[in-house]
Amino acid sequence: MSTLKVETVLIDSVEPIKDADRIEVIALKGWRCVVKKGDFNPGDQAIYFPIDSILPLPLVDKLGIGSILRN
Repeated sequence: MSTLKVETVLIDSVEPIKDADRIEVIALKGWRCVVKKGDFNPGDQAIYFPIDSILPLPLVDKLGIGSILRN
């Protein structure tokens, strides 16, 4: 049986990507993630789903992240 631990975490840092106009890198929980530029600032709260998590589509739609994942 597996356990899914979803956490509220703080964004540690936001870094630009050289020559990228629309994306940047955020750091949280020791991970570096590519995100849409301007969406996050250091200290912002985020919901962290562990890597390789599979979310049910109704939850994806409720969180409003469906368009992000489907593009």
